[in-house]
Amino acid sequence: MVVIGCEGSKTSSSFGPDTEAQSAVHVVNPDERRDHLQRLAAAGIDPTAAHKSGQFQLRTDTKTYLRDGRFVQDRILEVFEQLASGNAKDRRQRQ
Repeated sequence: MVVIGCEGSKTSSSFGPDTEAQSAVHVVNPDERRDHLQRLAAAGIDPTAAHKSGQFQLRTDTKTYLRDGRFVQDRILEVFEQLASGNAKDRRQRQ
C-alpha cells in the first residue's frame, strides 16, 4: 500500500514494524520541507528511519509537479502510478 499525501492534506501516516507493507510519499513545498519533517518527528515518526527502510519518501512539489518548469498532467499521473506500483526509479532518493 502506498499513501500519497500532499502538504496540507489530511492524510495520516504510520511507519514501524507493524506497518512493513506500507509506504508513504509526501509532496511538500521546498520551503516547508524542514517543518514537515519536524511535524512528523513531533508525531512520533522517525522520517530518517522510515526513509531508509523504504517506507517513506519526501518529495518537493516543484520537482514532482513542475519538472522542466511546467505542469504536465500525464507525467504526474505516470509518476504516481510508478510510486504506487513500487517501480519509481528514484524510490529511495529524497527530492
